[in-house]
Amino acid sequence: MTTGQLATASAGQAGFDPAAQGVAQALGVQSVKQFLTFGAMGAIGTVCHYVVLILLVEGANVDPLVSTLLGFVAGAVVNYWLNYHVTFRSRQSHALAFPRFATTAAVGALLNLGLMALLIHRLGIHYLPAQLCATATVLVSNFLLSKFWAFSEGPSA
Repeated sequence: MTTGQLATASAGQAGFDPAAQGVAQALGVQSVKQFLTFGAMGAIGTVCHYVVLILLVEGANVDPLVSTLLGFVAGAVVNYWLNYHVTFRSRQSHALAFPRFATTAAVGALLNLGLMALLIHRLGIHYLPAQLCATATVLVSNFLLSKFWAFSEGPSA
């Protein structure tokens, strides 16, 4: 059984839908494991993000968009260390990896901020459910940018 077939079979046994099975097959088992690790490490950074967000909005009456941006930065600092050392076990120098991560984080921050603005100000959604939606979207984009560019040790590294 190939790696892709194993990933697909594992996804099917776990009760994933056909789209998830296709993603698992395309990424392979190693990438699926790496994505799960990325998600677990990201959860730690996300807790930092949400703590800052909630404290600023609820405790200091700061606008949710300013608060989410500051929270995102706090979470990104935590995520850089965790992803460099744990998720991707990068051997790149920080001089190369950090600017790439910072660029990836900036893309994520802009995506997060744009989604938050749309959901809160255009659609009238409370900032916490809006942040949950933005977090889910940014998770996928940040993983792909981190894996294939920021922490990549392949030819484009």
